[in-house]
Amino acid sequence: FILLNIMLVILNIGDVQTLYLKGALPKGISHKDFVHSGVGIIIFSIIIATSLLMYLQRKEFTNIKNNKALLTCIYIWIIQNILMLSSTALRNDMYIEVYNYTYKRIGVYVWLLLAAIGLGIMFYKIIRQKSNWYLIKTNVAVWFTVLALSSLFNWDVYITQYNLKNKPLKEVDFYYLFSLSDANIPELLAIRKNPDLTSIRQNSNDITLYREYNLGYSYNELLKEKLNHYLSDYTNDWRSFDLRDQRITVSIMSIKK
Repeated sequence: FILLNIMLVILNIGDVQTLYLKGALPKGISHKDFVHSGVGIIIFSIIIATSLLMYLQRKEFTNIKNNKALLTCIYIWIIQNILMLSSTALRNDMYIEVYNYTYKRIGVYVWLLLAAIGLGIMFYKIIRQKSNWYLIKTNVAVWFTVLALSSLFNWDVYITQYNLKNKPLKEVDFYYLFSLSDANIPELLAIRKNPDLTSIRQNSNDITLYREYNLGYSYNELLKEKLNHYLSDYTNDWRSFDLRDQRITVSIMSIKK
């Protein structure tokens, strides 16, 4: 725990200087690598520390030699991880500000939330002297709860709305938006007449995701392809009714009037 704390002190000092004082990326590193390095360090730190803690608590924690010193190191480690989590969230904010939302970038926030809750559960376990089984079952319950709650949101629609609203259209990665599900068709239809969309022959951030698209297509050509794909699979039957399809069909019908 002393070594883990030393590692985190060095990293947190670097983050404070880079993110909070300078407000910029370190030289020679991309937004993607900057976020991934922060996530990787936290994962490594939490796995090592949790494994050590669970090993030590096989017996009564109060009987361990130098127990108070160990507890102090653990509390300092938890505080430092919280600072590291906030720094990584800021890294992700900077990434999104430049490149907008994607599922992976939203996933970073979800993971940071789960990590913060996990640290809180670990702190409670130590204070209340709970068992290792309590730590495991509580974390699993939190993961399933977050997974269930996340299904309440239509992420494709949210991503599309955010990206269209927070960037000039010429800077939006439409190849990514067209790679999402048909749920975002109403948002894509709403801007079809914008003069900035005569062509979207810009470079994609990750071209491997969009091999199915001809990168020379115009916006309206890609939109037509997406509409044809949706209508070919659509079933107009009350037994197949759902709110997502209703929203999409209403938007399609509105352009035909």
